[in-house]
Amino acid sequence: MNSIIFCEGRTDAVLVGQYLSRNKGWQYDSKGKKGLNIEKDDKTQIVDKYKLGEDWLYIWGVGGRTRFQNPLKKVLLLNKRADKLDSFEKIIILVDRDESEVDLDISNEFCGYLGQSALSNESWTDYSYTDGFGQAAILKALLMIIPFDEKGALESVMIHALNEGDDEAIIPQCCSFVEDLKTQKYLKKRRDRLKAKLSTIISIICPDRAVDSLVEIVEGVDWCGYSHVNETFKKLLEI
Repeated sequence: MNSIIFCEGRTDAVLVGQYLSRNKGWQYDSKGKKGLNIEKDDKTQIVDKYKLGEDWLYIWGVGGRTRFQNPLKKVLLLNKRADKLDSFEKIIILVDRDESEVDLDISNEFCGYLGQSALSNESWTDYSYTDGFGQAAILKALLMIIPFDEKGALESVMIHALNEGDDEAIIPQCCSFVEDLKTQKYLKKRRDRLKAKLSTIISIICPDRAVDSLVEIVEGVDWCGYSHVNETFKKLLEI
């Protein structure tokens, strides 16, 4: 079986890949499945490949919140041209709940991309289509809006996870520091402030990683040891 997860960026893809490797045994494979070719739109995107037995999982970091449509279109077109062995049977869309968005608007957006009339958060939906050999086929689609109970992004999930072992209130102090910064030049976007909060926290609790990139920070922490991360991603184990 072939499955694919769409997420916003590189750090998201790394975090999801780490979670599935640790919790289900997916192994990173740089080459991917023979005959199953995914073409990125540009260098800002990332496509990681994982293998578990005879099954394959692709994780596509699309390069931003507004860039899901074309990658989804490519996969749907691939499925309609390929046979069952070279098509994707399950897709998961992992998207942030931004400040100005509500779940229904997000659901309607991705319904439009998939040609579906209904797509509910945290529920699998069957998408019927005809493959390249004229055979009826089913694609199972899952929308996951992150975090579940607040506005935010995957960085919010990681910050909450680190807060589990915080007995000196380091996390809220770091978050307040970033929020209280007065600047017209930097941290203009909500996600920039979230990234700054996460990087600041890591710099305090693990100074040796202070100069690492955010992707390296994500790779260097055992996120699967935190209940908040495991609760957030448990639906992914259904792949």
